[in-house]
Amino acid sequence: MKKIFYLLLLLITNEAFSQSDTSKKYIEIDSVVITAFGKRPIKNIPYNIERVNLKKLQLTPRPQLMQHLSQLPSVSAITSGGDINKPVIRGLSFNQLQMFANGTRIDNQTWDDRHDIGIADVGYDKIEIINGPAALVYGPNTLGGALAFEEKTPGVNEKANGYVNLGYFGNSIGGNLSAGIREGKKDWFYSLYSAYQMHANYVQGEGEETNPPPVEEDKPLAPNSKFTNMAFKGMIGVRKEKSLHKFTYSLYSQNLGIIEDESNNTTPVKE
Repeated sequence: MKKIFYLLLLLITNEAFSQSDTSKKYIEIDSVVITAFGKRPIKNIPYNIERVNLKKLQLTPRPQLMQHLSQLPSVSAITSGGDINKPVIRGLSFNQLQMFANGTRIDNQTWDDRHDIGIADVGYDKIEIINGPAALVYGPNTLGGALAFEEKTPGVNEKANGYVNLGYFGNSIGGNLSAGIREGKKDWFYSLYSAYQMHANYVQGEGEETNPPPVEEDKPLAPNSKFTNMAFKGMIGVRKEKSLHKFTYSLYSQNLGIIEDESNNTTPVKE
C-alpha cells in the first residue's frame, strides 16, 4: 500500500513540474532613489519628502519652471524679471540648496543672483523635494534642501506618443512652444523633447508715488527684461533581462536680459 502511495505522489509531482511555465518574464521598476538610512515607515521619517507630478503643475501656465514650483507650500522663488528665478526652500537659497536632474548635480543657480536654475521644464515627469538638513544624504551644499528632477524611462512595448504645447503670455507679449515624443520596445527605447521661449519686455505696474518726478513719467515697460530660451533633451537606451543602459543628452541655451536701475535721480558726490 505504501509503495502505491509513493508512486502516485511521484506521478503527481512530475505532472505539476511539467505544467509549470518556463517562459521568461520581465519585471521593470522605476529608478530607486535612497532618501533615508534603512527601512522606515513614512510616518517615522523625521523630515518631509514630497513628490510632485510636474504635469499637474503645468496645467496652470507659467513662463518658467521655478514659477511652477513656487506654487508649492515650502518652495518660493527669488526673481529678477521674468527670466531669472532662483529656488528658496524654507528661507534658504543659493549654495544652501542643491539641484539634481536625472541624477546629475546642477550648480548653475548657486553662483550669484543673476544665474538661473539652468533646467528646462521639458521631459521631466516628477520632482522630489527634500526639505531641511536631511537632504545632506544627497551631498554637500544641501542644508536648506534639494530638488531632484526625474524622467520616467519608456516602458516595454510603449507605443509612440507625443505632444505639442503652445502658450501665449500677454504681459510679456511672448510665447512658449514645446514638443516631445517617446517610444519603448522590448529591447530598446528613446525619447526626444524640445522647447523654445521668446518674451519681450514685460509691462510693469503703475503704483502711486509719494514724490513723482517733475518732468519725466514712468516707463510702462521694464527695461531689458526680455529673454529667449532654447532647450533640447534626448534619451536612448537598450534593456536586457537583468540590465538597462541608457544615454541622455540635454542642451539648454539662455539669452537672459538683466534689469538694471535706470533712475536718473542721482546726486553728485561732494569731496
